[in-house]
Amino acid sequence: MLRLRAILAIVLIASTIRVTVSSVIFPGGPTAESISFRRRQSRWHRKGSVGRGGVLSSEMFRQAHSISGFHLPLYSQHSLAFSPAQAGKFLSLGLILSFLGQQIQSESVRRAAYFWFHAGPVVLHYKFTRWYLTTTNASLEKRNSVYNSLHDRYCNRCLDIALHLKGLYVKIAQIVSSRPDFVPPQYIELFTSVQDSIPQSDVEEIVRIVDDNLQQELGKGFDKVFESVDPVALGSASIGQVHRAKLRDGAFSWDYGDEVAVKVMHTGVEDRFHHDFQVFRRLCKVALTGWEPILDECYRQIMTEFDYRNEAESLDFVRSHMICSRFNKLVQVPKPCLALSTKKVLVMEMLHGKKLSDSFEDDLANALGGVTSDAHEFIRRKRLEMILGEEKMEQLGYSSDSDFNKVLKSLGMRNKMKLLFLYRKVQKYIDLLVDVQGYQMLKLGVFNGDPHAGNLLCLNDGRLGLIDFGQTKRITDEQRLDVARVVSAIGHGQSDKQVADAMRRLGFATKYDKDDVLAKYAALFFDSDIEGKRLGCATPQIYFSTLNKLDQLVNVPDVAIFVARSSFIIRGMGTLLGQQVRTASRWKNQAQQAIDK
Repeated sequence: MLRLRAILAIVLIASTIRVTVSSVIFPGGPTAESISFRRRQSRWHRKGSVGRGGVLSSEMFRQAHSISGFHLPLYSQHSLAFSPAQAGKFLSLGLILSFLGQQIQSESVRRAAYFWFHAGPVVLHYKFTRWYLTTTNASLEKRNSVYNSLHDRYCNRCLDIALHLKGLYVKIAQIVSSRPDFVPPQYIELFTSVQDSIPQSDVEEIVRIVDDNLQQELGKGFDKVFESVDPVALGSASIGQVHRAKLRDGAFSWDYGDEVAVKVMHTGVEDRFHHDFQVFRRLCKVALTGWEPILDECYRQIMTEFDYRNEAESLDFVRSHMICSRFNKLVQVPKPCLALSTKKVLVMEMLHGKKLSDSFEDDLANALGGVTSDAHEFIRRKRLEMILGEEKMEQLGYSSDSDFNKVLKSLGMRNKMKLLFLYRKVQKYIDLLVDVQGYQMLKLGVFNGDPHAGNLLCLNDGRLGLIDFGQTKRITDEQRLDVARVVSAIGHGQSDKQVADAMRRLGFATKYDKDDVLAKYAALFFDSDIEGKRLGCATPQIYFSTLNKLDQLVNVPDVAIFVARSSFIIRGMGTLLGQQVRTASRWKNQAQQAIDK
């Protein structure tokens, strides 16, 4: 009781704060030399000076828009949402929530308390800084310096919050790590570290979940079905994780080997995501106006994944059609065991091979003389460069590619031949992936909405393994044909008017309805951003912002977002590994076949 009274006293004291809050909350931030980043030091990363400056002077960061046209929150000129006195109350509220969260058994309250207690001061500092810089008419140079200090100071803390709470917060970190139009480069540099995997839950917990679900839905416990399970997860994500397991002899009829992959949903994850969405929506209203599209995108992606029976049906559907297609001997989709799959447990055929991303990295390391760290850092750097562009990379302190070029020149002929073979291998798999994705979208109307390299396997027999259909997208025949008309028009080089008409039929609309701009949007969404590169746009986001200034998008159909996302993922994979991928150019024949039928 005494502790609660002390906290309430803080609220009353904070409400009297007016002028002195500036000296407490806005001390000026750390200097560039004092910043410690969570990045690996490498031969391509310049040591010493952080080398930042002018981040906010970029038109991208001052005027960039999301697909729905919202301004970048941290740099917009909206008025302060609350006064310094109210800010003191806001911080005190975080203290109260933290105290109550320790006393209340509800996990949702504890998570909300943890989030606000740790994120609240960050929000407060940014909001006060914007108010301070606006009221003092600070120069652009001063704004750049102050905001960079804030980004340096808080990017690590925000990553820590996401990794501690996991779930939705990790998903959001993963999504915004490829959105330089929404977050500063310091955050992107750190958030890319959570793209691949998160720490796994204990195998004892996984066995308990499987046992409970099988008992409840099938009347069989874990020991009746499985002989053993590998304690090390094959992969771990926000919603669940996958383990290798061995079936017990005679447990049931199964013709695909006694070794299976078992995907298990974390306990309470659906309710946790639901409550976390409410908390983050409140944050968007308070401080991140303009992040609603990000949150909506995340919501659409995630809420379809909380019933593994849907994924089992998608796997079964796609697999049966791929077997009957020309891709039968080129790709493999695991057979789901429908008899053992429940809402929270998915049992499927075990495919043997490496993740495509790991296979490429290992081959690159081998070609570079066996130095794994060099290969990892090169791919990491290329991923950042693809998202941020060279200018922002230099502001983060990265040197040019000259050091890497020196490494290439020092390689012997044998290693250079390995690089050439790797280039051809990459081209082969990416071309195959583009073709398979086009077949699923334009022929089946059912496709994987998240075909990144971590969801693909380089199988031991050379085939491409398609393993994760948690984000399967289904489109109607009408939508499928409308997409096919746009793809065919782009791929066959039709006039701007013909492409624009196909875009309008699909559901796109712009403010001024310009044919040439609509045609450029079509190429960006469904083919490539080559035109943007010609105009000097370092990233697709900058090119999108440029087009939006010429003729702003006012409507983007959902089906276009799903298809375009797949196109961007595949094109990004190619760019990462030195390939220029033009998806519509490769899909054009499949698109025309869909139209003709």
